[in-house]
This record gives sequence, C-alpha cells and structure tokens, in this order.
Amino acid sequence: DGYVQPKAAASGTIGLSAAFRLCAAQRAVEADPLVSVAAWEAAQPGERPDFPEVCEALRGRLGGGRRLFYVCGADHAARCGLGG
Repeated sequence: DGYVQPKAAASGTIGLSAAFRLCAAQRAVEADPLVSVAAWEAAQPGERPDFPEVCEALRGRLGGGRRLFYVCGADHAARCGLGG
C-alpha cells in the first residue's frame, strides 16, 4: 500500500487496499484449478519489492516446473521491460 496509495492519490484515482486487491484476485481465480494468487508481495513491509525479487521469491517457494505470470499495470510493465 505504500506504493499504490500515494500513486492513486497523485493521479486522482481510487487507491484500493492491498487486502482488497488480494481478495478480488483470489475470487477471480477461485474456480480455476491451474491458477492461484500469491500474497507475498503485498505482505512485504515498507517499499514494495519489484518484479525480479517477487518472481525469484515465488520460484523459490514453488520450485521448478511451473509457469509464472506476473500481473501488473502497464506503466510498471514498461519500466520493467515486460511489454510485448
């Protein structure tokens, strides 16, 4: 929330809490046996971890052999070189 809330306030948009965003994401995939939501990033105190750190932590927890999808805003994807 230390990143999303100030960014939302600066752009004049609604800043949804991390708890709300996690709940919405979990409900969106609850019926899908192949997709799950990781809460690790949202649970980190202070500055939010960035794409490489999040993916590394998740791969360490899940092990190999799984495909990882990182969902983020277009501005963040562009900054991390994730655009298609």
